[in-house]
Amino acid sequence: MIRSLIAIGLLIVAAGCGRPSGEKAYEQGLRQLERGRLEQARDLLQESIELRPGHEANAFAHHHLGVLAWRAGDAEAARRHFEASHAIHDELYEPVLNLGVLALEVGNWMEARTWFETASALSPSDAQPWEYLAEVHRLRGDAGQRDQRRALYEARARDPHSARILTALASVEHEDGGTAEAIAFLMQALEQNAHYPPALFNLAQLYAKSPDQAEHAKAYFEQYLAVTPTGTRADEARRTLRALRAPPAELEPVTDVEVEPVALPEPPSLDELLASIAEVVAAGDHDRAIARYMRLAASVRQQGEREQEEQVLRAGIEQLPDAATLHSALGRHYLDRDDTRAAQRMFERAVELEPGWAQEWILLAQSATARRDYDTALDALRRAVPLAEQDPSPLWALAETYETVGINRLAADTYAQFAERFPQDPRAVHATERLLALRPPPAPEPVVADVPRVSPEQARRLRQAREAYQRGVSYQRRQDWDSALFYYGRALAQDPTLERAHYNTGLIELQRNRWPEARAAFRAAVELEPGNAQTWYNLGYAQHQAGQREAAISSLSRALEINADLAAAHLLLGILYAEDRATAGRARRHYERFLELEPNDPNAPSIRAWLANRS
Repeated sequence: MIRSLIAIGLLIVAAGCGRPSGEKAYEQGLRQLERGRLEQARDLLQESIELRPGHEANAFAHHHLGVLAWRAGDAEAARRHFEASHAIHDELYEPVLNLGVLALEVGNWMEARTWFETASALSPSDAQPWEYLAEVHRLRGDAGQRDQRRALYEARARDPHSARILTALASVEHEDGGTAEAIAFLMQALEQNAHYPPALFNLAQLYAKSPDQAEHAKAYFEQYLAVTPTGTRADEARRTLRALRAPPAELEPVTDVEVEPVALPEPPSLDELLASIAEVVAAGDHDRAIARYMRLAASVRQQGEREQEEQVLRAGIEQLPDAATLHSALGRHYLDRDDTRAAQRMFERAVELEPGWAQEWILLAQSATARRDYDTALDALRRAVPLAEQDPSPLWALAETYETVGINRLAADTYAQFAERFPQDPRAVHATERLLALRPPPAPEPVVADVPRVSPEQARRLRQAREAYQRGVSYQRRQDWDSALFYYGRALAQDPTLERAHYNTGLIELQRNRWPEARAAFRAAVELEPGNAQTWYNLGYAQHQAGQREAAISSLSRALEINADLAAAHLLLGILYAEDRATAGRARRHYERFLELEPNDPNAPSIRAWLANRS
């Protein structure tokens, strides 16, 4: 039985990083690290973090500290540093990969799988997360064999010249009964690296099982011992080699044997290869057939034959319509060609067959979003979020999609969830800003105005205006917006100067997200009563929602001139000024004043987080 040699050392990789300006402690720490002075490097890196709290570049310092802790044998400290690095900079690949390695080391396969899937999304061209995923599935035993094979083919597609990956594929094929396929993979591995010990040992073991291949077995064992003279496998290789060198039984010599020259056959055509895989399907060996379809698709893709790649995958789906792996692979093929409609169909079928694959839900959302099929995208992202708990990307995409389609309440809730779950993520600040912008101010109670008495000739019209106005207030309190607007309209038809009718009309339009109508109503109200700070605030809010930033700032500033303690105006001005780096200082002043006025407001934690990230 060939030994599985997929284990790739479980080595912690070091991150590459840039030069944050002015951070001498960090730079000195890196220099000490390069010189091998690990204790000095650790102290300097820790000092650099303490000197610049909240700085995004601390992600790199934490990562190096994690590597140092791992080298020192302190796995728990390494985990803490990698988690801190990921929290600060969630798009940094190395900490995510290393967190997966740590989880795999302690046998937490599900957590390891989540980290490696996240790493594969962060660095789509890197084969290493897929190799680790294959190791996770291998450890699961028979239940994970199909996923192990799929992960290895994904790895090979990214690094087709890796002797390690080819040797791992040989192991899977051999365990599945495909001795010829295993030998072919091992030969390919040795073509890439003629001295790769696992490939030499496994190939020798396979040949040793066939009496007529003893010479090949001896040759490969000798090559293995030349590059790996010591160790358990070296001892096993020597024992097997001695047995192979034992003298054979005496045989009668055979003479006068004529050897006919043998012509090398033409390589099989694509149709012939597909037909041979169809025979494997007919024999009922579906997992092996899927593997061969994936291998053939990868082979023609590497040769630049994208149409043949599609032909292979479509042939596989025709033979195996319930193979989620093939549907997903064809979906990726279509996505690469920007055929989002076809890609969406494939990913929909893939998740129908395998609903537990987070990455396929994310890809389905990506293809659906490109087609503006937001219902499908939202459903896919909602399903992806719990499957990828450590990955903030699907939650962020969900919030953005809610906002894109105008579901502002759910967008705000999702941004709030993002800021709470991933507070150190660089996007958390923007999530807070979007949260504050999307949550409308609480609507105050409609104001009942006393309509002034005027001359007798106008009494009837003013009385009718007052009656209509009061009925509008009654309907507004019951949230019957259409009836309220009808009676406010009748009131204003009788008395256009009834400022409270304009004001309450504006409140209703705010509730209905009809920003131009709200803006017009509050504009009419402030022209009639320019000294009301709340009306100026509501006008500013409507202008903000209508995209009139400068007009909103002007109206809100006017509100604060009338009432400097109007907390809502400080809050909204903070939001508007925070949109531009040039005015971030003004945003800070308004946010700080808001916290002074409303320290227990529900928005206070998000504002404090924003201020902390801007310190």
